[in-house]
Amino acid sequence: ENGEVGYKQLIPWIREMVRTNQNWVKEIAEPQLFGKY
Repeated sequence: ENGEVGYKQLIPWIREMVRTNQNWVKEIAEPQLFGKY
């Protein structure tokens, strides 16, 4: 049961990490990839 609670608590954290990583890709990776051309 503790594992179930931990898993449910992880889901919002994973979603936040995905959202943060998407912002990081837009800010960091895109200028490096497309700025050369």
